[in-house]
Amino acid sequence: MREGKENVQMKSKALSIVVLLLAVVLFGLLFVNHRQEQRQTAYMQQLQKEAMPYEQEINDIRLELAQKQRAINIEEDTSGILFGFVPASADDFTEIDKLAAEHSITPVILLDCSQEKEQLAQILEKAVAKDYEVALAGLQIDESILQTADEMKDLLAQIDDTKSPAFLLRGNVNTEETRNLLNEHGYTELILYDASLQAGMQENGKPYICYGFFKQPVYYADYISQVVTAHTMMLASFSFSTIQNGTLQISDVERFMTLADDRKAANELRYVDLNSAFQAVADQNTTQQERQESYEKYEAEQEKRIQELEEEISAIYSRWDEY
Repeated sequence: MREGKENVQMKSKALSIVVLLLAVVLFGLLFVNHRQEQRQTAYMQQLQKEAMPYEQEINDIRLELAQKQRAINIEEDTSGILFGFVPASADDFTEIDKLAAEHSITPVILLDCSQEKEQLAQILEKAVAKDYEVALAGLQIDESILQTADEMKDLLAQIDDTKSPAFLLRGNVNTEETRNLLNEHGYTELILYDASLQAGMQENGKPYICYGFFKQPVYYADYISQVVTAHTMMLASFSFSTIQNGTLQISDVERFMTLADDRKAANELRYVDLNSAFQAVADQNTTQQERQESYEKYEAEQEKRIQELEEEISAIYSRWDEY
């Protein structure tokens, strides 16, 4: 009986020793593994530290390229604005003359070619006599509108052969087909609607400026601010039919122009004529092309540098596989 108890005690001691040894081994393995992980973490941090300057340079290059790309589309010149009026009759020149004198502008008289030809002829003759600028316009484009427009263009040439009218194409008929049709009739300089107030170049390489009919006085300050920040060439237009039906008041037009005067006085806006507006857009397009070409050359050089940096980074991290 006594021998049995001794055997049990010996087995118990042996088991305890085995468990202790296993615990020591396990602890040792865990310690070794922990140390290994620490070394691996430290090594990875070392690699990341080595790669960081290269990665930062890549980020800096990409940021610079993005800034340069955005800058290409930003016109440094001050926005230009013109003031256009659609007279309902020749009698409306009384108010137009007052606005022109008070705000020191040369109005652009928009001939709505859906009106009677006799009435349009009277408006045209009066505009030329006052040395105002003239542009043609139509809510729709059909043979009748084009015929009237062509007759007004010919009449203008008879009165003053130095002038060739631009054409204001309303947004609802501004299609490539319509623009091509106008070009066939000799209207190469167009005034087009653009929601973002941008001027630019047509498919035929001719410039266009944008326009807007301002009918909501409550937003006039916002409109002026948009024109200023758009860096564009814009014809701000007012129709006397909306004044006659009460939608708009002359005082509203005066307020709009006073807001523009304030921006002009602050050198944030400049008053231009049609010729200088179209020329400014053409010049800007040339300048923009030059900036784009310069950017693309610089971008290619920087992309080559990025590739070199990425190779350096790849070489650094390849040492991890050898670790």
